[in-house]
Amino acid sequence: MLNKIERDMKVAKAENNVIKFVWISIVIGVVMIILGNVFDGNPFIDFISAALPWVLLGLMVLFAILYAAVNVETITLVKTYK
Repeated sequence: MLNKIERDMKVAKAENNVIKFVWISIVIGVVMIILGNVFDGNPFIDFISAALPWVLLGLMVLFAILYAAVNVETITLVKTYK
């Protein structure tokens, strides 16, 4: 019973981390869109605005894999220490 409670706590923590990351990603994306429109022609802002969706996509895939590893104990991608 105690193991189930600990596993549920890990799942809840992972869900909270994913939700936080999604909100932070949305805010960063909106800020970069606004900066891209305000500073038109700045090569650095243009590069960051173009690269940001791909970086966020990669991070979301990583979080999905880590979230699956928390939910399923048979996945050996992430080694957990007890």
